[in-house]
Amino acid sequence: MLPCCAKSWPDADEARFDTLHFHPAIQDDSADLDLDAVSEPWHEFVVTVDKSQSATLGVLTQVHQRLDVLRVRHIKHGGLIDKWNKEHPDENVGRNDHIVGINGTYLGAEELMLALAVSMGKVSLLLRRNRWA
Repeated sequence: MLPCCAKSWPDADEARFDTLHFHPAIQDDSADLDLDAVSEPWHEFVVTVDKSQSATLGVLTQVHQRLDVLRVRHIKHGGLIDKWNKEHPDENVGRNDHIVGINGTYLGAEELMLALAVSMGKVSLLLRRNRWA
């Protein structure tokens, strides 16, 4: 029996493995290993938009079942996220970024969809990007 909110392993038939990406810092066995560079495979950043300007973020997402996050699939021209990207070229939201939280709280995919639908005013999205992709 699993405790509340625990996820079970998929059956062997259902298991899928992602392509393994090696970080440049660990390509050469003789190189000194920079542990700070390889310890965290994800880069997290916050995007804050004002939904009072527009009813929608202008982003199409897809539920990533295994990670229980929302994956960004497309950014609509003229939406709030597109506007953010133009104003913040160093912190832009891109395709395949993961939305993992809203307004300071990490949430699962279903909870994120609900929170995004009902949120008003300033909304802070916590996004995660794979550093090695």
